[in-house]
Amino acid sequence: MDMGERQPAALSDLPILREIQMVSVERASKIYGEAPGFAALDGVDLAVYKGDFLAIVGPSGSGKSTLLNVIGCIEKLSSGTLRIEGFAVNSLSPDALAELRSAKLGFIYQTFNLIPVLTALENVELPLYRRNVPARERRQRAIQLLRDVGLERFASHTPRMLSGGQRQRVAIARALINRPSLILADEPTANLDRKTGLEIIQLLGNLNRRTGVTIIFSTHDPHIMRQATRVIEIQDGRMPAPGR
Repeated sequence: MDMGERQPAALSDLPILREIQMVSVERASKIYGEAPGFAALDGVDLAVYKGDFLAIVGPSGSGKSTLLNVIGCIEKLSSGTLRIEGFAVNSLSPDALAELRSAKLGFIYQTFNLIPVLTALENVELPLYRRNVPARERRQRAIQLLRDVGLERFASHTPRMLSGGQRQRVAIARALINRPSLILADEPTANLDRKTGLEIIQLLGNLNRRTGVTIIFSTHDPHIMRQATRVIEIQDGRMPAPGR
């Protein structure tokens, strides 16, 4: 496809937005340990398009969480290339990498990763402290996001006062606070009961359709696979050539 021949897409035009590449992974390898080491990723190629609701699936130890961590700039590739919205991640300095992660990426974890001593509101606000956003704006944005995930009245509750599903909703709100273009969700329903897990999938699906934010999951959950716009399988650190 020759992107130069296309007119700029409207933000609401999701079918066209899906033609725009958000993430490009080429010949990616991740080796752990001394040579020859263990190849968690072995020559992986993956293209992720703007607006994707993409599930990366595979058995435990297949490399799906490693791939998610690489895309999230948490782990560095041993070889190969990674581009996010055109930025060649391999060549970025540590400061530039931290800025890219803060500005472009949101993270949702299966263990929620909330700070126990902070309230739901304070947990959602937290990423904005690192970006020196004024207190009034921090509070307004965090309250709105808690409202969006149905937890405004729980703003003053600490995580121990919330159910697992409520904690995951707080984690989703926190992932959105920097208005990222890409959200990475590592087994987000793994610690939730079936009903709550379905609610979380529906919430993320609605977010994807409403805003066009790109979401990549690593998952075993068949409900996520059924909702996904694409499902990519990985086994033994390898996957098929990227397809549409």
